[in-house]
Amino acid sequence: MIILKNNDLEVSLHPKGAEIHKIVGLHDNINYMWRRDPILWANSAPILFPFVGAVNDNEFRIDGKTYTMTRHGFARHSEFETNQKSDTEVTFTLRSNDYIAEHYPYLFELNVTYSLHESSLKCHCE
Repeated sequence: MIILKNNDLEVSLHPKGAEIHKIVGLHDNINYMWRRDPILWANSAPILFPFVGAVNDNEFRIDGKTYTMTRHGFARHSEFETNQKSDTEVTFTLRSNDYIAEHYPYLFELNVTYSLHESSLKCHCE
């Protein structure tokens, strides 16, 4: 778990899915994120890549080859590399690899940077 903290917020982030688990206001002690109830939905805010939604029968075709992918893509189930730059900023990175290439043929590097700015959490995906 990665923790970002400033005078206003404490944020818990997980490398799996580069997911926000908690955003706690330090002045009111309220967690502003979904509580991750496994009975209803065990996640809170994973990164969805390479697409949001589903494809018919979990299959799609690129250049005549059929690939399979479940709803919302593979990033939400992937472990991202972590580069914590400071107490208030972290970048998670996911790169194409042999396993991903079986489901998605394009080379890529996905960087997700979270940064705290006063009472705001900013997310930048590149």
